[in-house]
Amino acid sequence: MSTEDGQDVVSVFCNDDVVMATVYTPSDDPDVDEGNRCEPETRIYDRGELVGMATFPNSAVDGASHDFAVGPA
Repeated sequence: MSTEDGQDVVSVFCNDDVVMATVYTPSDDPDVDEGNRCEPETRIYDRGELVGMATFPNSAVDGASHDFAVGPA
């Protein structure tokens, strides 16, 4: 799954207060992609906060059918 700004979601961790998503910038160049995976970014969201997500043709997981998914505005 990806964020709406094109970052691939690597992992998600939740606790009682926040959701932390580790993301990285994917690349079609394998060397660049590997380098980017070594320098991920962690984004922190409040639990229940709506987060813009996107599904691209190469997305491994499509979250559009998730119970909390909301369609385009």
